[in-house]
Amino acid sequence: MGLLVGALLLVGVVPAAASHDGTLDDGCPGPALPQAGFSDVGDGATHRATIDCLVWHGVTQGRSWARFDPGGEVRRDEMASFLARTMLRAGAQLPASPDNHFDDVPAASVHARSINQLAEVGVIEGTSQRRYSPDRLVSRAQAAALLVRAVEEVTGETLPRGASRFDDTDGSTHEVAIDQAAEAGLVQGVGDRRFAPSRASTRAQMASLLARLLDTFAERDLVVLPESWGVDAPPPALAAELVTDDVTNPAFVTAPAGDDRLFVVELGGRVRIVRDGAVLAMPFLDLSSQVSSGGEGGLFALAFHPDFADNGRFYVHYTDTAGDSRIDRFVVSADPDRAEVASRTAVLMLDQPASNHNGGMIEFGPDGMLYVALGDGGGGGDPFGNGQDASTLLGTILRLDVDVAGTGYRIPADNPYASGGRGAPEVWAYGLRNPWRFAWDVPTGHLYIADVGQSAREEVDIVPGRRGGLNFGWNTMEGSRCFEASTCDQSGLTLPVYEYGHDQGCSITGGFVYRGDDIPGLTGHYVFGDYCRGWVRSLHYDGDGADHVTTHDGVGAIGNVYSFGTDGAGELYVLTPQGVFRLVAAG
Repeated sequence: MGLLVGALLLVGVVPAAASHDGTLDDGCPGPALPQAGFSDVGDGATHRATIDCLVWHGVTQGRSWARFDPGGEVRRDEMASFLARTMLRAGAQLPASPDNHFDDVPAASVHARSINQLAEVGVIEGTSQRRYSPDRLVSRAQAAALLVRAVEEVTGETLPRGASRFDDTDGSTHEVAIDQAAEAGLVQGVGDRRFAPSRASTRAQMASLLARLLDTFAERDLVVLPESWGVDAPPPALAAELVTDDVTNPAFVTAPAGDDRLFVVELGGRVRIVRDGAVLAMPFLDLSSQVSSGGEGGLFALAFHPDFADNGRFYVHYTDTAGDSRIDRFVVSADPDRAEVASRTAVLMLDQPASNHNGGMIEFGPDGMLYVALGDGGGGGDPFGNGQDASTLLGTILRLDVDVAGTGYRIPADNPYASGGRGAPEVWAYGLRNPWRFAWDVPTGHLYIADVGQSAREEVDIVPGRRGGLNFGWNTMEGSRCFEASTCDQSGLTLPVYEYGHDQGCSITGGFVYRGDDIPGLTGHYVFGDYCRGWVRSLHYDGDGADHVTTHDGVGAIGNVYSFGTDGAGELYVLTPQGVFRLVAAG
């Protein structure tokens, strides 16, 4: 499977394996797919091509953005989500609101919807009366049976059994399904006429099975182009559902991949956990005595390390009691709902010359590096001259390698100024006024930055395809307009892909590109808002500019839009002083 030339993805060129009706002749069109970029799936890995394919189709995003865990085993709950997403790529008609079929599958589980959808159409079965045993591992025999049922559900066909190909499947509960799957080319043996039916399937092996399932659907002209190749329709209407109002000044919400909990960052310095709609009494982390939340200060954001499940590390961005910026690392305690406060380790400390324009966002990119947003140092009109000075850390997005044992960080060797030049080695992008929120879109590799304007324009900037060193123009420009008319040299500047004037709002709040499962028509659209007017909008970036710009009036009067966030399944949330709201399809 070749690496897609970046320009193809940017202009929306479809692979040669695509038919004129938008369906794919091959579920995994080899020469036209981007590399997923997982650090634990190298170029020579046996299953790399199929893993890339599943990421492209949106079937998986990995254990985290940086890791796929190819040797990890697959649980029954995970398999249900993988299978449901693969079937949906082929147009499967799964119930939108299935009943709860199992008592051991919590409604708040990120896999609950897929499990109940597949149970309702007969693709999966429980292990006993109203029990699914979600934590059990999926054997190779069970995987074969699931693939056969998926094909028969989507196509309405009964797969032929064919001759038995394996000597170790006689008497197996799934003997017939294994023969059917082998005849259809969905599964292969392990050698010497052996299938090893009871052996657990690894995540890499499961990727290959699901890729063959996509090929089977594609042979029947059922697989349409993934949304990442281009959005050709406006998004559906959205509404907002209150999750909780039992938090104070919520500033951010996040969760580790696959986690059922929500971690709500409060501006005053606490991180609260929401489980099953209820806020736990004890905070996950309490830094309220060390955080200054006056003016534009506070606890801004939290980022879980890509290997959080193994190392328990997470990072927070806040202003300390002196009003200066800090990035600290913590680890989770033996209680998964409590951080180990004594584990605090300083990563970055930066003096702030004023009380405003602190930036705020931190997020790990697909490359495993930590990205940090910092404002220009405050004051009106950039009086300190930081915006156009790449040698300062203010007014920038930083890119840091935080996989160090002690304090601090390392400079990634491929940072634009890592080897010197006119910029600080930490700087990834500059020319920003106050980038309160940014977000990575993993399938496209684009970084979306919402930069708060001065007195006229609010803007959305994009770093396309992980390209460092861009200058977004502040304070030469405010949006696409000259800010300092006497010195308005636009050469070398990257202008916004979208902007709006202060007749429509006054402070942009950046969000995320939607990559969840619950609102399919929103996939690939970037969702953002305005703090002052309280509206929520979405747009699609087509590689050149924004299209399908939509104001979602159905969200209603939820208050000042302070921030957005995502849960462990990629669903979107919006935060206001009134509480934490989940975005859903209207109606």
